[in-house]
Amino acid sequence: MGRLFTSGGEMASTDGTDGVLWDGYDATGTLTYDATYFRSGVYGTKFYMTNGQRASLYKQVAASSSGTKYVRIAYYFNGIHDNGTAQHILSITSSAGAVIAQIKLTSTGYLQLWSNTAQIGSNSAQLSTGQWYVVGLSAAGNGGSAAGRLGATEFASGSGTSQTYADSIYVGPGSNVTTTVPFNFTIDDVAVNDTAGSYETSWPDVAGKIVQVVPNDVGSYAQGSRGGTDSGYDWGQVDDNPPNDATDYYKLESNNERFYCQATACGIGSSDTVKLIAIACRHCPATGISLPTTTKLGVLVSGTEALSSATRSLSVDAVWRTNGTSLPRLQEPFYLNPNGSVAWTQATIDDAQIGVQCPDAAPDTWYSAIWGLVEYVPYVAPAGKVSLGLEQLGGSGRPMLAGG
Repeated sequence: MGRLFTSGGEMASTDGTDGVLWDGYDATGTLTYDATYFRSGVYGTKFYMTNGQRASLYKQVAASSSGTKYVRIAYYFNGIHDNGTAQHILSITSSAGAVIAQIKLTSTGYLQLWSNTAQIGSNSAQLSTGQWYVVGLSAAGNGGSAAGRLGATEFASGSGTSQTYADSIYVGPGSNVTTTVPFNFTIDDVAVNDTAGSYETSWPDVAGKIVQVVPNDVGSYAQGSRGGTDSGYDWGQVDDNPPNDATDYYKLESNNERFYCQATACGIGSSDTVKLIAIACRHCPATGISLPTTTKLGVLVSGTEALSSATRSLSVDAVWRTNGTSLPRLQEPFYLNPNGSVAWTQATIDDAQIGVQCPDAAPDTWYSAIWGLVEYVPYVAPAGKVSLGLEQLGGSGRPMLAGG
């Protein structure tokens, strides 16, 4: 598949607490969206813990997969704990949560690569508060080979704890932190790759950033009908951010019906490099019966459509979910513009419609939100040339240092 998971924290929600992007959370501290510190888009995801508190997010990214997973997350530390024991900030695990490899942060600002029980290799360069750093972790099942990165620099590698499968990631301390000062950080631009396919088969680009697009105009297909509160527009039933589930939604009621919407402009530069757009939806079967209803995620450009080969199935219960009932609940990445099978550009992303097809609409399927996550790499002017604009690295407005 290549890209398994993409998150810029853009849903303006508590994220893990409502299952829109992440599959689970555990927080006695604060876990919420952050409109002050973000590296791209308009939000990050904030973790804030005082003494005796914890905050973590969980995402299953594969099912029974032993292959290497590569994780990239940008961190902005506003406060580092003062515990003499390094604290967990990222791990790759089995689907049951058994750690293969993890990144920990010391009280003095050094990253460490760990197995489940012991440090592997050396510390990273020292981090400080008030800056963005890109942290990378890779690990595989069946032997547990692992590596830790700060920016593009590998600071440690070796054998983690062997687990058969490497299926999930955890972010943030899952155990209570002992500290006399708040442990306070924000994450952004989360990406997880595997080795399958032709694109995104190794480390995500250190410079990669993520923005969200949502419906804001009519598209080429509206073959169903509005449900719940009528917004006055078909696209207005699925533009809520975060999704409002049963408040208003769009219904597909017959097999193979489609619904597409024109999306908002992505807001990136015309010379930026677009890596992909990942499409997701929030949906629910009309009734809780044991027949599955299926969805395909798609993009449409100048009349040419690309649909996911795999369906996202809903079954058994009338519960709102993101990208299906069964784990892993994955977005669909589209690496090429379907109109010509060429690389995306800012212009063609802005021209794209995002949507769904419902191959099996028994029972009817309701959609409360459809969105796209665009990963791009900002253009950097060649040496000796002057760029006309300064890059805004987030609400903090601060540059990224040695970590990326």
